Amino acid sequence: MEPTPITLTEFMIRCGTVRHRPKIVCMDGFKMSVQGNEMAYSIPRKTGPQFSAMEIGFPSEPEDLIITYADNPADPTGTVYGYIPMKLIEQVVLKHGGINADVTFEDF
Repeated sequence: MEPTPITLTEFMIRCGTVRHRPKIVCMDGFKMSVQGNEMAYSIPRKTGPQFSAMEIGFPSEPEDLIITYADNPADPTGTVYGYIPMKLIEQVVLKHGGINADVTFEDF
């Protein structure tokens, strides 16, 4: 049975208020860490379910939609991307076919 993709909103609801969320795995295999907490480049900088911007870290491949946010644009898969608006993160997720919940939450 083929997995059904979920949205970023569904991912956030499923994670709840955990401090460290699992790495997102998209339907096409693209992966990225999406974090928001007191140690992340997020707005607000606290643990919670509601953010206006979050940090993306270490995407599995370069992603043009977020490259201007890279701490180190010369190493697009080995850096973090700070204060990414939630709408832009959702665009990245949609570009890659949605979130594969089965794989993303496999060990969560």
